[in-house]
This record gives sequence, structure tokens and C-alpha cells, in this order.
Amino acid sequence: MNRRSLVRCGLICFLLASALSITAAAQQITASIRGTVVDPAGAAVQGASVSATQIETGLVRSSVTDRSGEYVLLELPVGQYKLQASAKGF
Repeated sequence: MNRRSLVRCGLICFLLASALSITAAAQQITASIRGTVVDPAGAAVQGASVSATQIETGLVRSSVTDRSGEYVLLELPVGQYKLQASAKGF
């Protein structure tokens, strides 16, 4: 192989590798749920327990709200979920 052929081969390999990594990165098999827990008056509820139960499998993921009443449940397998929140006094 001459130098020009090696450069072409290297460029083709680079482009193929780039295309494969972009395709793999675009296929997401998990999801996340973000939200805010508020009381009936609209005030944020700090320290509330939030859980998501996947209906099909029974998998449970939990989180606790921060000062702003916000929570996030990350890397949930894609599916349908039942969401529950509870806090002392509610």
C-alpha cells in the first residue's frame, strides 16, 4: 500500500468509528423522572420520600426531596411507573 491508500483507509476507519459511537450514544434505554412536591397551599415540601414503582416488574427507585421540594429519579428502565410521595404530617 502506498501512503495515499493508508491515509484513505485510516480516514474511512475513523469515520466508521465516529458513526458507530454516535449511534450507540443516541440509543438510550433508561429514563428519569424529575419533579417538585408541594403542599395544598403550593409550598415546597422538604424531606418528602418519593418512590417510583415500575408496574411491569415491581422495581422500586426512591429519592428524598431537597429544600425546594425537588427530586430526581435517575436511570429508570423504560416502562410505566406508579409514583408516590409521602412526608410527615401529610
